[in-house]
Amino acid sequence: MERYGFTREALLILLTVIFLFSSVSITAAAKTIIIQHKGEINILRLIGASKKLLKRDLLIKILPWSIISSLIGVALAMAALTITHECGYIKILSHAASFQIDPFVIMNSLQNYLSFPLLCLLHGVS
Repeated sequence: MERYGFTREALLILLTVIFLFSSVSITAAAKTIIIQHKGEINILRLIGASKKLLKRDLLIKILPWSIISSLIGVALAMAALTITHECGYIKILSHAASFQIDPFVIMNSLQNYLSFPLLCLLHGVS
């Protein structure tokens, strides 16, 4: 790892961030599914379904999709890592690219992006 410019601590932090991001994504997906099936849940509750039965029903619906998407994600990650390792892209990524910030270029870009909305505002006012 050292030869690629990564330390064990940097990888640990990166993995932690990835884990937190994926946890938030899974939670958001579960909430979305519950919101989408709110009508069905309410009907089942009116019929007399228990919370345990509802959780089991949602788990049966969600679990196959979760397993399939996880396996696809692992396969894509393994393929991407294999390609980057075999082609030597990791060596390329470990080198830092230097760039300079030119304030005149930044001001010109801001002027180009801000001039259109300002013209629209002025045209709309007059």
